[in-house]
Amino acid sequence: MDCRWIEEARNIICVGRPGLGKTRILKALGRAACEKGFDALYVVTAKMLEDLQASLADGTYRRVLRRYERPSVLLCDEFGYEPFDARATNFLFRLISARHRKAPTVLATKQPQQLHCPIRKQRTTPTGSALQEEPRQAIQWTRSGPANRQRNHRH
Repeated sequence: MDCRWIEEARNIICVGRPGLGKTRILKALGRAACEKGFDALYVVTAKMLEDLQASLADGTYRRVLRRYERPSVLLCDEFGYEPFDARATNFLFRLISARHRKAPTVLATKQPQQLHCPIRKQRTTPTGSALQEEPRQAIQWTRSGPANRQRNHRH
């Protein structure tokens, strides 16, 4: 697999309803990155936000934020599956802005509208400002059709 998108710091947005293979795509991109010598970190977005929130309480915020800023590729699964509060919105903005044009962030989301989540109520969304500032720069992969999970469970 060509990993030029990593060298170019091009973000990827995977859109589709549950069961269509977004997680599988994220993990395949991460594996391809590692095979080419890049480091990749796969996270469930809500868990990452919980880690950042907890780090404020124990004084490790900067170290935890760097853990998510540092990888060559950050793969955020289930983006927008849970609502973002104001603090989570700020975490996302800081993280994605810090990575913008330096290292790609790959998001998996159910609906493209989730990329314009409550963060727009502030000045801008983290994805709107960083991932989609230049729409031609972000690669969008949209999948529709029957869910793989349903297809695999039929007898």
